[in-house]
Amino acid sequence: MAEIVKDQLSAPEDTIVLAESFSGLVALTLLEQYAIPLRGIIFCATFAESPRPFLLKWLTMLSGGLSLLSWMPGIFYRVLCLGFSANSFQVENLQGVLAKVPSHVLVHRLRLITRCSFSQCSNVWSTPCGYLQATQDKFVPDQSAVWFAHHFQSFNLKKVDGPHFLLQMKAQECAKYILEFNRYFQVAKGSIQN
Repeated sequence: MAEIVKDQLSAPEDTIVLAESFSGLVALTLLEQYAIPLRGIIFCATFAESPRPFLLKWLTMLSGGLSLLSWMPGIFYRVLCLGFSANSFQVENLQGVLAKVPSHVLVHRLRLITRCSFSQCSNVWSTPCGYLQATQDKFVPDQSAVWFAHHFQSFNLKKVDGPHFLLQMKAQECAKYILEFNRYFQVAKGSIQN
């Protein structure tokens, strides 16, 4: 996946990568393996190490049971993913998306997450880093952001009152932060060049 992203970056020095949840691992792999000079990177509700090892291991053992996710009641999605403010359209949309994903694909992704670990990574990247933290996240604990603070020279944490699917449920707040992040580092880059 990191290679696919790399091949799509025609002007990486002008690109800010936005990596949510599982995609954070893709973005970290992109940085670690290819050392691409990005303008910046924003991580959202993501992790560098398995965030809930016991829960994820249990879910991978369900295997065929994961195909039932699309049939779970709406409260299940509100509690774990979308928050209690989610409307029926948002819940049905998530159920519809999950119904299209084969359970073996979900299991494979969960296994990747349970095995992921950048704990041995000693890199400290100069790429400006933002982190959108969901304060009501049931999957990614708050301390997951600490790893990013230690591995990026320029790190900015923004807490947003919302669930794990932060970009979907708090789109305006997240978009505002992304625009501010972009403006700040655009100004910083201009002042360095002058």
